[in-house]
Amino acid sequence: MKTKLILFILYIVAIQLQAQNNTYHYYSGSTSDGFSQDVQLTLNADQSFSYKFTDDQVCYETITLSYGNYTQKGDSIYLRPSNQIKPKVSFKKESLKKGILTVFFNRANEKTFFKEDEYFYDSGEQEFTAGRQLFFYDAKNNKIEVDYNYGGILEIPKRLGVVRIEMYIPNTNHKDNYLEINIPQNTEQVVIDRLSRYAIIDFARYSFALHKNTLKMKYPWGEYKLKKE
Repeated sequence: MKTKLILFILYIVAIQLQAQNNTYHYYSGSTSDGFSQDVQLTLNADQSFSYKFTDDQVCYETITLSYGNYTQKGDSIYLRPSNQIKPKVSFKKESLKKGILTVFFNRANEKTFFKEDEYFYDSGEQEFTAGRQLFFYDAKNNKIEVDYNYGGILEIPKRLGVVRIEMYIPNTNHKDNYLEINIPQNTEQVVIDRLSRYAIIDFARYSFALHKNTLKMKYPWGEYKLKKE
């Protein structure tokens, strides 16, 4: 009886451990041309998830990341990213330079996403990287031309009347990689925090359907079938 009880307990523990790390993976690549897409989604027993998509285009690589909690209804999986990685924007009235709206951008520290040794360590410096595309608008929704470099601080002359900034990450107009900043009156500084140098996905236009050992992921630009590892 004791032997059966011990085996039963070990069986339950094994099932629980297995359920804590259900990873689904998709890879499509070619050794001849170097192009590849790699998708990995891990669903844990505590209803948390981690997600990574790598698009390798030989001369550049785009990585999108997310983590948070998920729910399951029937065969459908719904991902809800953590608030800790969503962008945070704060506004200050103090003026650093007279007649100038100053915008700071702080990168997220990528080692908080997944394995500590898998990603670039953020230096903590403020910077706009070349992978970002910015658009500026006035109160009448007219697009305003603003000259900016890829340094750590964006300085916009107040006389231009910019009240909204749109930022796309990387250079696409896809809403998944989009941040809109509406600037209140009398604001002299805009501080953007928790925005990764990688695109952070909110999954608003994604769907996930689970069928046995396959997870079908549909999104606006394609469909992938992730196999359970």
